[in-house]
Amino acid sequence: MKSSETANFFENIDLSNFISSESHIIQKYLLSSNSRIDSSLDFTSQLSIEAEKNSKKLIRILKQDEFIPGELNKTQLFLENILLKDKSLFREVFQKTWLSIFPEKDPIHIINFISMASYFEYEVLEDRADVLVISGCAHIDIRVNEAAIIAIESWEQKKHIEFLKSIKPSGVDWLETYKSNVINILESM
Repeated sequence: MKSSETANFFENIDLSNFISSESHIIQKYLLSSNSRIDSSLDFTSQLSIEAEKNSKKLIRILKQDEFIPGELNKTQLFLENILLKDKSLFREVFQKTWLSIFPEKDPIHIINFISMASYFEYEVLEDRADVLVISGCAHIDIRVNEAAIIAIESWEQKKHIEFLKSIKPSGVDWLETYKSNVINILESM
């Protein structure tokens, strides 16, 4: 059948036989779904914009902050404030910040971020904590590797055993000993 014959064929079909009352319900549902999708896209883009803005602020604070282990710092306070307002925003800001600072040449900000992150409950961060420790353990600087293992130890998650076992050995005896000790601690829990 040629395309002109196909067009003529469809012109002569009465589609009303195929349209039921259910199709009108479906049509209304689809139209209302589109508006829900639009509003969820608006929310997602708004969340992304807000996260980007807060991530930039957090990076500025992190770079100016003096991190003293065991003490509350400005970076942590800023993140806690976001967490109190909106957990989804907190997670987005956390992830955007981590992805921005990870490739930096100066590892001190990376180490401080991991150390600060380890003070948050694992359940608050969930898979963002997993990304942090996997990439932290794989970082070129052994001090970043150590900070990631310290975070793993503090979060006490059994699933991190497999992460640690899957990380390429560093070749640094003291770090490998520490990693093995953390694996043993997690296995004994």
